[in-house]
Amino acid sequence: MGFNLNSIWLTLLMLSIAVMIHEYGHFITARAFGVTVHEFSVGFGPLIGKINRRGVQYSLRWILFGGFCKIAGMDMALEGETKDPETRPDRLFYNLRLWKKVVVLATGSIFNLLLGMVVFFVALLWIGTPAVSKGALIIDSVVISSVSNQSPAMQAGIEPGDKITAINGQPITRSTTLSNLVQQSAGQTIRVQIQRHQQILVKQLQAKYSRENKKYLIGVVLMETPKFITPSIGMATKQTLAMPGNIIKMLGMLIKGKIKGSLVGPIGAVDMVEQTLQMPLQLILISMVQFFTSISVSLCLFNLLPLPLPILDGGWIVILLLERIFRREFSTEQKATAYTVGLVAILFAFVWITYGDILRLLKRVLGG
Repeated sequence: MGFNLNSIWLTLLMLSIAVMIHEYGHFITARAFGVTVHEFSVGFGPLIGKINRRGVQYSLRWILFGGFCKIAGMDMALEGETKDPETRPDRLFYNLRLWKKVVVLATGSIFNLLLGMVVFFVALLWIGTPAVSKGALIIDSVVISSVSNQSPAMQAGIEPGDKITAINGQPITRSTTLSNLVQQSAGQTIRVQIQRHQQILVKQLQAKYSRENKKYLIGVVLMETPKFITPSIGMATKQTLAMPGNIIKMLGMLIKGKIKGSLVGPIGAVDMVEQTLQMPLQLILISMVQFFTSISVSLCLFNLLPLPLPILDGGWIVILLLERIFRREFSTEQKATAYTVGLVAILFAFVWITYGDILRLLKRVLGG
């Protein structure tokens, strides 16, 4: 099974926006503290074009995945340098006071957190939130999520995204009602009324008996879509403020093993987007917003991990604080050793997550 290009591009776009906002957080605070920023780039790789404004080179590069912010003096600690012949000493990140260094390093993650919360808040007021009554979702409709090859539903012309409104004239409001009516048909012809966009269609089909499942099937995966309501500003604010904590709580449960199969990497992310694009428009919008906010907040948390890696702001902050506590700067060799350990840990996690992505994808495609 291959991925739709739209799914790949949409995933890359969301990741890139989150990364660029992160880098902009570093950029704006470094500039505010008078530090020279040599370059702010959208993308990586060969240069497409550039402009210079107030001493900063703004670049566009061919690999449009994220970007970077080149701050004067930020690499000096890693390389063991103490001077930069191209920049005045008072405009180097290396020579900032400790609290200013921490602010510059942390602001990228803070911007990711704020971005996720703002997008989530706006989406709640624009798209709405699922309606709940007595702790249960209020279901609005039953929608076809996917259709099996050569199934009665496919042969009848039923497509993913179709909303089932009635079977043999009986309204369908829950998936269990549909399943019961299919069983009662016992393979006889049934009339399925569907809504496709703004058009009402009627399809006729005969369910097939599955010896494996010991019941009649029409070959579809059903999805119950909830009714959406527009919350008050107060309710939207409350849900938005709770969102980062909910993500942290979920990650904690994942680490403890209480949630399985929830951590995804690049392959899993594209697969999630691929499945989401099969949903009705309103669910696509709310799912994409939830996915993007999760990406943005997760990027915030990931970058604040206290692992000794140059790419992680949390690792930089820990090293700076330890140097202040021990009143000495670690040697280049010590930092290189710490970075190697951190890099191995990240690579191991990446391989483990990607392996899980592939297993889940194969299981879903092969029907295991």
